[in-house]
Amino acid sequence: MSHRVAKELADASLQADVVYAFVRQNLPPNLKSDLLEAIDTGLEALIDETAQGIVFMERDLQAAALKNATNKNLIPVTTSERGPRSRSA
Repeated sequence: MSHRVAKELADASLQADVVYAFVRQNLPPNLKSDLLEAIDTGLEALIDETAQGIVFMERDLQAAALKNATNKNLIPVTTSERGPRSRSA
């Protein structure tokens, strides 16, 4: 799923490993808790919802999630360092 979301986002700073860091921590906040059930109801909808949730997640939450994922060895430090770029408001 992380690869499909990253492809949907088409952003070099949001590759599959960064998406995985969020999904592994049940982020974005709108992510369904039962992914298998969510896939049964529509994979494309789940991918779209996850992509949108990551894009519009607060920057502080994105940074904290990546730092936490690095501390828990879910992703390498280099992945955390190249995490999502700042969005312009």
